[in-house]
Amino acid sequence: MATARTEAIRQARRIGDLDHQLEDNRQRLDALLGEHAPELLALPGVGAVVAAVILTVWSHPGRIKTEAALAKIAGTRPIPASSGNMERHQLSRGGDRRLNRAIHIILVVLAHAFLAVTDPKAHAGWAGSQSPKSAVSWR
Repeated sequence: MATARTEAIRQARRIGDLDHQLEDNRQRLDALLGEHAPELLALPGVGAVVAAVILTVWSHPGRIKTEAALAKIAGTRPIPASSGNMERHQLSRGGDRRLNRAIHIILVVLAHAFLAVTDPKAHAGWAGSQSPKSAVSWR
């Protein structure tokens, strides 16, 4: 019994240490992004983690020249999926999944904000697989 208690105490201390490290990392990330990309952080739905993902994909000026290039890298560009006389498109399954998730987070926050302004009744009954509150807290 004493061994289990000792291990629980050790794990609790480790969790506390990791929380402090996470907070330090977040503060350094906020400072770096505030220095290099304050306009990105000012956008709705873009927090430190989302901004860091976008900046790491962007890499350097000139890499992503058009919206189509960004869509290709993110895996959000439509690709033809036609057969016979039927013409249709589907989203590419390739691309950077982290960037795709960052874009998804931004769009969820924007959709939530738009819904709050345009239809407060629908906003009050928000039903989705991820609540807007959790999306904002992930930022």
